[in-house]
Amino acid sequence: MSIHDLGVKRIITSTIEHSSVKYVVERVKNLYDIEVVYLNLDKYGNVDLNHLEESLKEKNTKTLVSLMHSNNEIGNLLDLNMVSELCSKHGALLHSDTIQSIGHYNFDLSELNIDFITCSAHKIHGPKGVGFIYINNTNNVKSVLCGGSQERGKRGGTENLFGIVGLGKAIEIAYLNLDEHRRHIEDIKLYMIKELKKNIEGIGFNGESANMKKSLYTLLNVMLPPKKIGMLQFSLDIKGIASSSGSACCSGASSPYYVLDSLGLNLENRTSVRFSFSKFSLREEIDYVIEVLKEIYK
Repeated sequence: MSIHDLGVKRIITSTIEHSSVKYVVERVKNLYDIEVVYLNLDKYGNVDLNHLEESLKEKNTKTLVSLMHSNNEIGNLLDLNMVSELCSKHGALLHSDTIQSIGHYNFDLSELNIDFITCSAHKIHGPKGVGFIYINNTNNVKSVLCGGSQERGKRGGTENLFGIVGLGKAIEIAYLNLDEHRRHIEDIKLYMIKELKKNIEGIGFNGESANMKKSLYTLLNVMLPPKKIGMLQFSLDIKGIASSSGSACCSGASSPYYVLDSLGLNLENRTSVRFSFSKFSLREEIDYVIEVLKEIYK
């Protein structure tokens, strides 16, 4: 694995990373006897950057910091510039899961001192099963999959040409009229927050998802009030409403709410639902969701 090839002896991360990072960290910890440091979080799920700096100062060992730019469940945004500066100052490698962010935020990699970022096409209306990893050319990462010289020798095997073209086009389209699309999506999200507060007594919002300055504008994580109703997700689904109770990658897992658990939230008799928005979302769709929820909670 690249962690081993890079000589990393310690990983600094958080307990609310996407499962694709969380479980890999746990695996390499056991495989290579790597020390793992989990950073403190505040009650909203924000990473304690003072703890990060203290941890970086603590030991002079090869360290990889892996922190997501935007959380896929509660939407919290990370100050990637600040984290980048801290890692650079203390000689640590930096990886950021930017899968929820690419196509919605601008990244200038000529100014951002970062070693690795990741992207997945399906998050920006592209094809499933294809993505990319950016690797700063100062890092000599060996082959991930042997068997050929494809992808500059990093990953052998015939390239998924259709997927690659689809990914490139999806990114190109995502950044066309980005500011206009952002204003539209922010308006949709603000409208839903307002309508939920007005119509559903006892509504709450998890993490920073209702804070427009501190969260993804494409996501809202809602804590619905206590009510004895089973299979809320199913009830919404049969009404044609797409929502989620957690990451799709954790569906059916023993602890699908591990992000909310890390925030110390009491989920007893309450339901957490995540709604996502895009440039195709309409106010009329929000009105319909509100009417369905009002019927459920009347």
